[in-house]
Amino acid sequence: MWWIFLFLVPAVNVLILIVVSVDIAAAFGKGAGFGLGLAFLCFLFFPILAFGEAEFDRLPSLPLGIVATRDHFKGLGVSIVWNFHGRGIRVRLGRGSAILDEHVAELIPLGLYELYLSRTEIGDESLPQFAAMAQLQTLDVSTTNFSRDGIRQLKESLPDAKIFA
Repeated sequence: MWWIFLFLVPAVNVLILIVVSVDIAAAFGKGAGFGLGLAFLCFLFFPILAFGEAEFDRLPSLPLGIVATRDHFKGLGVSIVWNFHGRGIRVRLGRGSAILDEHVAELIPLGLYELYLSRTEIGDESLPQFAAMAQLQTLDVSTTNFSRDGIRQLKESLPDAKIFA
């Protein structure tokens, strides 16, 4: 919400435009100069970004200096959506994702706020890993292998999270 407000403040909005454009350029492996082009010559640089060879190859640095790349969960059917400037990460795992209980531990260091695991093969074996994700605000484990007792344990270990089972 602050970003939208800052975009409305004269003179400050130019600075915010530059910051956001440089971040977008960096996420596509481009430098600050390209980011300035996105900010001031957007009608030229955004089509270059969209139709050129650039690929979204990394996310901005995550807390604790962790950098998640698009290959981080290669083969697991994972898509990561980054909310700008540390406002949280949402991870959505598609139907039939190959993620298993042993992969959940790999998600812990990412500091996730939302995690959607519906229609995956995870179950009660991953309960200890979820207990380590106290920052979770939303967890969707509907149509998984969790037992009723496992769902109860999840709700006890993550009391502040909305859990969809």
